[in-house]
Amino acid sequence: MNKYNMVAEILKEASDDIGIILKNPEDELHKLKLQQGLKRMADQIILITGSGDLENTAPVTLGPAKTIGGRSIEQIPKFTEADLAPSDDKVLQLKKDVESAYNDFASISAEEILAGYTDLVIRGVAKKLGMKVTKDNPASISIDFINEIKSKLVPKELEIPALPTIPEKEPDVSDTGNADLDKVEQLKAAQERQAAAQQAYDAAKNNLDAGTKANKPAKDLKSLKAAFETADAELLEATIAVEELQK
Repeated sequence: MNKYNMVAEILKEASDDIGIILKNPEDELHKLKLQQGLKRMADQIILITGSGDLENTAPVTLGPAKTIGGRSIEQIPKFTEADLAPSDDKVLQLKKDVESAYNDFASISAEEILAGYTDLVIRGVAKKLGMKVTKDNPASISIDFINEIKSKLVPKELEIPALPTIPEKEPDVSDTGNADLDKVEQLKAAQERQAAAQQAYDAAKNNLDAGTKANKPAKDLKSLKAAFETADAELLEATIAVEELQK
């Protein structure tokens, strides 16, 4: 045996030793690669020097993987779509975060919003305002997009207050004194509602006038006009109720 055959034999023996050392299932892929590499080196020596027979170095065909990171594939938990869905607690927290951000956006700058709120919360506020927003549209949150959100917010001082509900009471016909007192209370409640309706009317009128002067887009003016018409109708209804009770 010449010296080249001896080198080739050493490489083949090393290949066999590797098979003994790397015997665990998680070592299988590394073992095959190392053994295949050593056998090819031995064959190259024999081929170049013409000093012996080549080792059978046909490509190794690997079967389906049975382990990942040393763990059996059967042991790795399988996740369903339901497992990946957000929990009710997370959904509720997101709604709270969006509501809080909605109340703050009008009073802070676009830069502060971008730095202080998550992408998801900013998209949630935009969706609350009726904007067509998804997780992919827009592709990223920009200062321009945030300014567009802010332009759709109505300042708190211009928000139309909710009208109080007039409690419905049945007059006590058996007692004239109680019936009169009941009517007084109803009249007081109706007058309070009329005052609130007047405030709502004034706020809606100011919003419409301001929007017209600022040349707001047609869709915004349409919304402001609808709010004004609603406030006007509620003021009329409240005024009629007061007049009826004053008869």
